[in-house]
Amino acid sequence: MRSPVRHARRARPRCGRRERPDEEGSATAELVIVLPAVLLLTFLGVQAGMIYHARQVVLAAASQGAMAASSEYGTAADGQAAAGSFLGQTGDVALSTWTVTADRDGERAVVRIEGQPFSVIPFWIPTVSAQASMPAEHVVPLERSAS
Repeated sequence: MRSPVRHARRARPRCGRRERPDEEGSATAELVIVLPAVLLLTFLGVQAGMIYHARQVVLAAASQGAMAASSEYGTAADGQAAAGSFLGQTGDVALSTWTVTADRDGERAVVRIEGQPFSVIPFWIPTVSAQASMPAEHVVPLERSAS
């Protein structure tokens, strides 16, 4: 009597892909190529968000400074102080350094701010700037008509 012959089954790959002997280590090579590109895109996205936030902070500070400088008794120094105070409270999170300049003449008050947001990309220092201007307030007495 003959015993039945059993054939050994080969183990199938789990992912449904057959590995060839010439593909050993290919996943490591792919990771070495793709990972730096993915990290660069991630850092670029984070940096873009940081620049956008810094731009909004600088614009808001310039607006605050222009409002202070354009008030009836306001001066360029008042505008510069108001913008600097705003940046001191909110800009420390978004900006590493900033400069504020303000001008006021008889008609307009202008505040300019330039700053450098923090950078997550090495060897690159972005710059953001904003300018806000408002008409200077003047009290004009009403003319009474002679009747």
